[in-house]
Amino acid sequence: MKKILSLAIIAVIAITGCKRNEFDNTIKGEALGNFSLKAPEKNTMLILNSATPDQQVVIDWTAALPGVNTAPTYTWIAALKTGSLDVPLLEIPADNKGLTNRLTISQKALDDALKAKGVAEGIKTDLVWTILAKNGSVSLRAAETFNLSITRFGDGASNFALYSPASSFDVISVESLSSAEFLKFKWQKSFAGKTAGNITYKVKFIKNGGDFNSPLMEFTSANNGADSTFSISYSNLDVAMKAAGLTDRTHLDSLKWNVEANSGAFKKFADYSNDIVIKRGTKLTMYLIGDATPGGWDNSAGNASIPEMTALGDGKWTITLRLTQGGGFKFIPKKGSWDVNYGGSPNGTDLGGDNISISETAMYTVTLDEVNKKYTVVKN
Repeated sequence: MKKILSLAIIAVIAITGCKRNEFDNTIKGEALGNFSLKAPEKNTMLILNSATPDQQVVIDWTAALPGVNTAPTYTWIAALKTGSLDVPLLEIPADNKGLTNRLTISQKALDDALKAKGVAEGIKTDLVWTILAKNGSVSLRAAETFNLSITRFGDGASNFALYSPASSFDVISVESLSSAEFLKFKWQKSFAGKTAGNITYKVKFIKNGGDFNSPLMEFTSANNGADSTFSISYSNLDVAMKAAGLTDRTHLDSLKWNVEANSGAFKKFADYSNDIVIKRGTKLTMYLIGDATPGGWDNSAGNASIPEMTALGDGKWTITLRLTQGGGFKFIPKKGSWDVNYGGSPNGTDLGGDNISISETAMYTVTLDEVNKKYTVVKN
């Protein structure tokens, strides 16, 4: 009998010794599983905008696996970077009375919370933050902490949108030498966050993939930056583009433009940037008009007697024709329009001067160098 009992004990030991240990990871009772932070990302710099106090700041994290009966509640806690989360500077319950793994808070509410802790207006505070989850008697922080800097309300600028030119990949043709034609920009006004604050604007251009904080070109808007409009002559735009390294006029320049609104030390761009494609070149046509020419001063689009010059390329033109004594003429690139008309001195700095006089009726060869703003009138 004793031998049989011993064998039974050995058998039990053998069975239990061969069985693999298996652990159940399911949370039982009131406990909390690990969770992690999501947003704002590490080292985010948040500048609160006094002109958009109702704009929301969203803080996200993953949900903690709850226990049996009690859903966890969450609190966002933040301490000074030089301090300790054991003694947080800010403690704000999550949405839905703490039950949601998200905190949605207005910029004003966040600013008020910092103000209540003695942080001065416009001052940046470096924080470290995490989430505290509670489930009955159990408390658990997220495994990691994120750095976050928040600048309190100071100067601010409201949101605004760009109007024109609208975002498009359609080509805008620019006659590089025209000082009488303009590319015009317009956008929605932005309003300062402070009652006595002012807004000024800068129009900025970048290549695709560029950074508006390091723009390719930058211009102050009209009225010394106070107006929400900007106009630039085609010739000045050409000069600016060449200075920015865009020297090939045969190339289509695909750019993006945006506007920076400034109020004191606060800077804000429009909500979205616009695409713009610019093609630069000289004018496609050039005519002579005036009572020294066969067509007279009748600048109607249907006047077939207006003599057309021959393009030589690079803004150079020529024509041979009979010109009449006592009359005068000018150069125009487009019939039916006086927006651009050239005259004045043959070697002047500008071609926008007086009529060109003819002292003798004869055949003449007339040339125009639009690039260098020169012309010749030579009797044959």
